[in-house]
Amino acid sequence: MRPAALFELKVDGEPAVWALEEAAEEVAGRRPYDEAEAIAGAAVQNGTISQPRPTAFSFIERLVALNKHLLGSVRAGEKVDWWFARLELSTPPPPAPALRLTLETALGGRLMKSSVEVDGTWAGSIYFSEKKAP
Repeated sequence: MRPAALFELKVDGEPAVWALEEAAEEVAGRRPYDEAEAIAGAAVQNGTISQPRPTAFSFIERLVALNKHLLGSVRAGEKVDWWFARLELSTPPPPAPALRLTLETALGGRLMKSSVEVDGTWAGSIYFSEKKAP
């Protein structure tokens, strides 16, 4: 079975690769959340979105909702569905960090890359794919 996700990290100072594999069972369900609440207190300016204080949502929920809001502000007036594609982080995030995302590039016109800062320090990149809505 091919891994669904690979993680490169250090364990006790030694490089390691962890793999997540898909289960044979179908996904039992999804847990929707209020993206507007997840980005509470965030501000968008010049291709950057900042949320200095965390909300009650998880790191990934906040990160995804913030980036979708940032991309929506850049492509205002267009009907676009944004699909989470990839996340690259240099280290695991601390609990309840301040977040800042800056749109970096549109790769091939449909893949958008944003840099991720956690508590004021560069932490990696997040990618979203564009799907034109009907």
